Amino acid sequence: MKAMWGTFLLEVYRRQHARDVRDAIERVLGLESASSWSTGGVYVFWNPDTREPLYVGIAGDMPGRFAQHNGLRGCPASGCKRDQIAKYFAEECDWLGYSVIALSSLSQPSTRRQRDSLGLEDRELIELNEALSAEALDEIRALEGRMIALYAQQFGKPLRWNASPGRLPRVSPSAEDGTLATAVGALDCLLQARKTIRRLAEDPEAMMFEEHLHGARITAVRAAILNGQGFRNDLLRRHLERGWAAPFIRDEIVNSGYLDQRNPVTIGPVLDAPEDDHEPPSDD
Repeated sequence: MKAMWGTFLLEVYRRQHARDVRDAIERVLGLESASSWSTGGVYVFWNPDTREPLYVGIAGDMPGRFAQHNGLRGCPASGCKRDQIAKYFAEECDWLGYSVIALSSLSQPSTRRQRDSLGLEDRELIELNEALSAEALDEIRALEGRMIALYAQQFGKPLRWNASPGRLPRVSPSAEDGTLATAVGALDCLLQARKTIRRLAEDPEAMMFEEHLHGARITAVRAAILNGQGFRNDLLRRHLERGWAAPFIRDEIVNSGYLDQRNPVTIGPVLDAPEDDHEPPSDD
């Protein structure tokens, strides 16, 4: 499978649990989470029954944007997907899938919350922060555009909830690109966190493991691209075992069997194993 990104964080939720998901996103990606991930990036809403993406979006403040989309925070209807999500829950499905393609904190976009948390008041410091943010925004917009193009290529139509085509790539994505399939859990891949967003928020050890794995995922994917290969789970395992950073965490990940866990909201084949179907977990 060809792909270019690090960690995919997946969740499936019912409408009445949207606030719990928002709180979990805050604990995993929020500014006060002390995680090594950016608060911003690309996210996808998708149908867990069909595994079809419904919307690809970008945000600098992922917890705040999720809250707006789910009617937990004020936002003009034209500026979020509150109405589409409400109609979806009322007419289509009891579950909604949500995934974040997490970026490193080194790719942190500038947001009002971020500037306030840093206490940036000096104009020169604000301008420096904005300059550092420009590269992150370019990276985020490029991924959004590629995923929108992938959807059009694979489904032959525009995404249902996307009004804008985004910044489409100059070169059409490869038909073998598995970014969308990974984001909607249509297969189980070690680029996906081994636990859902809500479970990660409750499990400090798993959070530590996933932050460590993020670097190994990026180096494994880059190696696959440089060698003209597709990503497979065994490639990540090899890169993790060769990693020099924090060997005590690496050893605990390997010895605990953490990577042998399947992400509970995925279906379809494991990249290095026979096909195995799973249903979304019940949170009742």
